[in-house]
Amino acid sequence: MVHVLWADSDLGYADLLAKRRGAMVCGTFHACVEDLPRVIRRPERLRELDAIIVVSTTQIEYFRSQGVPEEKIVFVPHGIDTAYFTPTDGAPERPVLTALSVGSYRRNFDVLRAVCERLQDDSRFEFEIISSPRNRTVFEGLSNVRFRSGLSDEELLDAYRRASCLLMTVQASTANNAVLEALACGVPVVAERVGGISEYVDSSCALETDPRDVEGLVQALKLLAEQPELRRRMAAAARRRALSFAWDAVGRLTADVYETVRAVPA
Repeated sequence: MVHVLWADSDLGYADLLAKRRGAMVCGTFHACVEDLPRVIRRPERLRELDAIIVVSTTQIEYFRSQGVPEEKIVFVPHGIDTAYFTPTDGAPERPVLTALSVGSYRRNFDVLRAVCERLQDDSRFEFEIISSPRNRTVFEGLSNVRFRSGLSDEELLDAYRRASCLLMTVQASTANNAVLEALACGVPVVAERVGGISEYVDSSCALETDPRDVEGLVQALKLLAEQPELRRRMAAAARRRALSFAWDAVGRLTADVYETVRAVPA
């Protein structure tokens, strides 16, 4: 069994070599459904894979459209290192709600800026945005925004642990590392309901809004600021939710896929 872990880019090389040696081949695909037609250069090869793992059910229809049999497509969630990403112990609550945004790829920065603008005169809120330096100019002139780039792993972990919530505004998504990292650190999520976001959070640990709903996101942040007990309950639920995506659990699900493939008659 050969598992191509990033089949979006490696399909057409690893699978050919493996097939020539008589191996069964499984591929995991991470790209958003809108991007799959662009990144998969040889879609005819998809039908030759023994199993296709998707990290969001939003990807499934693309593979169906390429003639991949339904039984070969399996949803296995992306994992998170819950031993490294952990909540801090007994940190005192700060009077200011810190909304953290992490990442650059397919982020909805115009919505994020609009939320920051709406709350600029409300001293209960501050925003920490960790992203590529090229996005710094988007947030110029906002006194309630701290923009950072180039953090070490330890600095990123500390940012999660200090955050009151993760504010996730995205154009598209399958699995999202920032969401998983925040959950593992016991950080509630405020997010647009886009792509696979809802497959990784639920109402116990997240407040979701419609896409591009700036007012909905603002009201969700205000709710967390006004109800610290709700924030504490959601923080505990976030950590519990993350444990279901721990790598050992995801590994067992992946091993189940291998066993299913092995059981199919040649």
